[in-house]
Amino acid sequence: MQMAQLDLKLIRFLRWLATLSIVILVLAHLVFSASAFQRALAPLWERPTWSYADKMQKTWGAYFPLMQFVQQQTPDDAVLLLDPYYGAVDFYFLYPRRILHGGAEMLRQHPEIQYVVINDRDFPNFPVAGTKLMLNEHLGLYKLDLPR
Repeated sequence: MQMAQLDLKLIRFLRWLATLSIVILVLAHLVFSASAFQRALAPLWERPTWSYADKMQKTWGAYFPLMQFVQQQTPDDAVLLLDPYYGAVDFYFLYPRRILHGGAEMLRQHPEIQYVVINDRDFPNFPVAGTKLMLNEHLGLYKLDLPR
């Protein structure tokens, strides 16, 4: 009988200890998540009057004005070739345009490409025949001579 009571007390203690451990883990996670969330939102709280463009410029640097320039210089149904470095971010900024990532081989395989974006990462690093439209001395795009 005493052994059964001891086993029951041990089980209750272990349950209490497990519950306490879970509560501590959840609280620790909330504390660390809250600080990460606060850091992510800090620019919004620090500069609540900033425009969307100002916030994007702060986040993306020179890349954001390039994306704005490409939006202004290309029609919505354009097909563009971009450096694969930025990947999915290009789709966000340039939707509904069709985006292809790659190099000279991609340009050869897709004759429908109308524009090649010039970025400050030495892209394109292959010759492109077309009209050069520049945002500044390092950023811009080529409007390709069609048909190719």
